[in-house]
Amino acid sequence: MRFSRILCFLLALLMTLGLVGCASPRDNSTPPPSVGGDSLELASAWLSDTYGQDCVLLQSAAYGDELVLLAGNRNPDTEAFGSLEVFVLEKGEDGFVLLASKEGDMGISAGFSAAVLATDSITVLFGDLTDSIFDFVSGQRFPADFTQVTVELRDGGTLDLPLTSEEDYVFPLEPGLDIADVVFHGGELTVRYSDFFGQDLMESSAPDA
Repeated sequence: MRFSRILCFLLALLMTLGLVGCASPRDNSTPPPSVGGDSLELASAWLSDTYGQDCVLLQSAAYGDELVLLAGNRNPDTEAFGSLEVFVLEKGEDGFVLLASKEGDMGISAGFSAAVLATDSITVLFGDLTDSIFDFVSGQRFPADFTQVTVELRDGGTLDLPLTSEEDYVFPLEPGLDIADVVFHGGELTVRYSDFFGQDLMESSAPDA
């Protein structure tokens, strides 16, 4: 009889814990990284209609209700990109509304680049990658296959972000981040943004539009 009472008590306890777990809200603090097909098609059409065929969509990401597009701007009469540009959009009743945009340089000589767009609602880190980097000390190029980025914040915090493309990247992050440096990792190779570029990433992080 005593064993049966103990067993009943344990079963009741497990059921209570199960109900508590099901009732607990899921953590939605991390925005979804992907964009739905319909929204992506509409955003790509918006980009072409607004900026022309030489502004080519490269990547997209969602951050809450905002849509982040990374595009390459082609040089006139060529297929080569002369710069990158990131757009932050919001979907309204009559289509997309541009909240902010920022142009960034291509990392042609160095082999990689990084730029930041900072607004009141989002921080965006973006840039391009190549399969090699240039060592300005030795004057030689070394093969590179970057797979991860570490964002170093000025308060000492870090963010490790996986790279999903060998050619470019865009990371929508929470607003108010003060990015001190960006470190690129690939195999045994580690490259620090500040070792190649003297400009502080946050100095030119204000939107162009």
